[in-house]
Amino acid sequence: MKQGGGSLEISDLVTCQIKKEIRRYYQNKKAIEVQKKRLEKLYARLEAIQDDINSSNMRHNFKADVPGVSYDRVIVSGGGLPTSFMEKEIERIYRELEQSYKNTENEILRTKGLIRKLEEDSGDMDFYLSMLSEESKSILDMKYKEKKSLYQIAQAVCMSEATISRVLKDIFMDIVRLENYYKKT
Repeated sequence: MKQGGGSLEISDLVTCQIKKEIRRYYQNKKAIEVQKKRLEKLYARLEAIQDDINSSNMRHNFKADVPGVSYDRVIVSGGGLPTSFMEKEIERIYRELEQSYKNTENEILRTKGLIRKLEEDSGDMDFYLSMLSEESKSILDMKYKEKKSLYQIAQAVCMSEATISRVLKDIFMDIVRLENYYKKT
């Protein structure tokens, strides 16, 4: 940063760094939205699996040529009930459902962890941007979230491209000031 004539100017290197931080912030915000939608789908899948586990109606095509078993005359060593093909198949299905449930729970935990990490990475910039004016936030949203060109932004807010460029530089300078202030305290 240069001090010149009482005004604070930021170097191209600092400007580039701020642009990277803002770009990363908007990428993180988009990733958070995507992960939250994924989380909703995972919860829906978890609920569907739970419904399948609790359902007495099996949605499974069993082999039709399985003979019926009469337990009246069956003698089983060890005193336990005999297990038929159908019982084994039902147990296998429930084991698969339970494994799918566990896998989905693990995916939910990983997704929540990723969302937390993305939110932590965005925390400081989120705070700095909250301190800006609504106009500044709107211009940054158009530039980095909507990926509009300076010309498109200028048309949207009825300003010239030069004014938008100057406003962006002022925004970058404001963010640098906020970073410097809060890093000192």
